[in-house]
Amino acid sequence: GRQATFLSRKIFRAYGNYTLPICEKLKEQLSDVFNVHPDKMKVFRNCFDLDLIKPSQEIMKQKTVSFITRLSGPKGDLAYKLLEYISTRLNEFKDVKIQVVGGQVIPERFQKFTDQFEFRGFVENLEKVINESSVVIGSGRIAIETILLNKPLIAVGEACTIGLVNKDNLDFALASNFGDM
Repeated sequence: GRQATFLSRKIFRAYGNYTLPICEKLKEQLSDVFNVHPDKMKVFRNCFDLDLIKPSQEIMKQKTVSFITRLSGPKGDLAYKLLEYISTRLNEFKDVKIQVVGGQVIPERFQKFTDQFEFRGFVENLEKVINESSVVIGSGRIAIETILLNKPLIAVGEACTIGLVNKDNLDFALASNFGDM
C-alpha cells in the first residue's frame, strides 16, 4: 500500500530485493519517493480465483446500495463523511435500501446514522452481498470483486474518488487500485 514518507523509511530500506505494489500509482511512489528501482518492481494486483466468482442472474426486487468499507482509520473518516453527506439527501433515495458493510463494531460517531442506514458489520460472504446489491460503493479488493460480479461500482477510496467506474476511467481506476492506494 501507499507508504508514509517518513525520513526513516527513505534512509532505511525495507522493501527487499523485489517489490510487488498492487497498482501503478504505488509503483510510482516507491520509485519517485523511496528510490526503489523500477526493474525491481512488478505490479501485482489483488488476486481472485475466477472459477469461484459467480455473478448472480437473479433480479433483485429491492434497490440496494452497499457501501463496503472499514469504519476505522482513514477509511472510517471517509465513510463518515460520505454517510453524513448522503444522510442530508435521503429524500432522494426513498425506494433505496442503503447498507453499510464492514467493521466488527459500529464506532460511537456512526451511531447517529443507525436509524437511516442498515449497518451489517462484518460479513463472511461478501460475494453474496455484492450479488444482492444494485450498486456497490467501495475500493481495492471490493471494487475488483464487484466488477467481476458484473455490478455497477462507485469507486471511493481513501486516496481518491473516481465515481462510477466505466470504460473511460477504468485505466485510472486500476492504476489507483480504485482509489485505495
